Amino acid sequence: ADDVSDMTGAGIHVEQVSSVGLITGNLVELCAGHGVHLEDAAYVTVTGNTIRKVTKHGVNLSGGSARDCVISGNTVIGADQGDTATYNGITVAGDRCCVTGNRLDDCDKYAIHITSPADRTLCLGNHCYPYTAAPVGAILDEGTNSTIDHNATTCSR
Repeated sequence: ADDVSDMTGAGIHVEQVSSVGLITGNLVELCAGHGVHLEDAAYVTVTGNTIRKVTKHGVNLSGGSARDCVISGNTVIGADQGDTATYNGITVAGDRCCVTGNRLDDCDKYAIHITSPADRTLCLGNHCYPYTAAPVGAILDEGTNSTIDHNATTCSR
């Protein structure tokens, strides 16, 4: 779509309580919702996708039953095109999830946000470029028992 208003929802939306799946090799661009939205997903892997210029989160794992998902090797550029500083590159609200090896650039709020319901999240080896206009931060960890290590944060280019 040439105009964000042409797209009304998420680029890829995995319905509530889905389990065991693979989302790979997609280009999601210019949608008015999340790039990839996983609601209460379990055992789903999101890998090798390019997500550009979406209005909300690049990848959003939400819901009280979300667990055991992997978000790895994705490129997220320009999440929160509404410039509201509300949405992140990757948001995780699930237990025992793994966020590794992603490249995040120009995401309006945080590159990665591990929310308070999340428990035992691994956040390793991601490359985060903070938002250029008004940097908030690269990674916000509000979860419990998170392991955050070996992430690269580039403050200026």
